[in-house]
Amino acid sequence: MRNRTGLPIALCLAAAIAGSVLAACNELRPSRPVQSETQSSVYVAPPLAPTITPTVEIKQTGPTQIPGCTNYLTFLSDQTIPDGTHFDAASKMEKQWQVKNSGTCSWTEGYTLQLVGGEAMGASEIQDLVPARGGVEAVIQIDFTAPREPGEYNSSWQAFDPDGKPFGDKIFIQVIVNGP
Repeated sequence: MRNRTGLPIALCLAAAIAGSVLAACNELRPSRPVQSETQSSVYVAPPLAPTITPTVEIKQTGPTQIPGCTNYLTFLSDQTIPDGTHFDAASKMEKQWQVKNSGTCSWTEGYTLQLVGGEAMGASEIQDLVPARGGVEAVIQIDFTAPREPGEYNSSWQAFDPDGKPFGDKIFIQVIVNGP
């Protein structure tokens, strides 16, 4: 069926519905007049502004754990104080070891290095383990004080996970304290 203009009635109905929808939208936002060929004013809504989605940046504060990861520490080398180094009694000693986190777990808060044998030589018997992701090398440092009595001293340390389970190679310091 066609109307007086020769257009199908369904097309005219669709245009009328679209016009009603546009008119409703025009009430929600400002519009600008546009002149048609017959000089009557028709309001056309301005184009929609692009939607901007806020970006949220999540900052990681430390290494994260992979479910089912494994813990392992591999000793690589002594960085300071080779075994058998002589010290005077009560001398300060800064021992460093180069190690690798050869497991897949990251060493995060709760990972410790604990005295497992020998003398503490003035160091706290539980130390925080340096944070390191799996596969990364790190330097562990403990500050010791040579004992007051002459002799040979050893101090052996091992890494522990947050559940208190030991893992990896033990690291140690072996020094000789000079006599008077």
